[in-house]
Amino acid sequence: RSSDTEGVGSGTRVTSVGADARLNNFLFAVNGPQEPSSIYKVNATSLGIYGMVRLRARGPSQEVVHSMAVEDAERRLHVLTIVGNEPLLITLLLYAVISVVPPLADVAGGTQLTVGVEGMPDRTSSDCYFSSGAFSPATWQSATHLVCVAPPVNSTSAGCEGEAMEISLTPGHVTENMVG
Repeated sequence: RSSDTEGVGSGTRVTSVGADARLNNFLFAVNGPQEPSSIYKVNATSLGIYGMVRLRARGPSQEVVHSMAVEDAERRLHVLTIVGNEPLLITLLLYAVISVVPPLADVAGGTQLTVGVEGMPDRTSSDCYFSSGAFSPATWQSATHLVCVAPPVNSTSAGCEGEAMEISLTPGHVTENMVG
């Protein structure tokens, strides 16, 4: 079994299908016996697997996808799961941080960062979140690039390595790509 197709084996079934037209991807929720569902993002042109998220086991019950709905304006995937006999709504983000240049910023603040993104809508109300908890408004440049200015911070990692920077379109919905 390939690591690209985790969760796909004997007895596996597709429980829901969706599409993300902005990124030209199909979304497939698959479920194997006694396993939580996995959601695969598949490129509609090459049919290659582009991404995957595996849902969780909650005690003796597995999260099993019942349906999915794409909310394109806010770039969210709403996933209705059933855990035991209880419904649970999970929200996944359809946008991501893919690069940050330069990878390091001065702790005094003021460093301009170019953030490579995918799946972002054309809007100006985004924020850049830094691992210190600080954030700054993002300036939309194009569908694939935002610009942020690093705020001043009081500390940095011991090895002077870059800290992760994430993007948010709406409060409470921040990427977790760990790019930085």
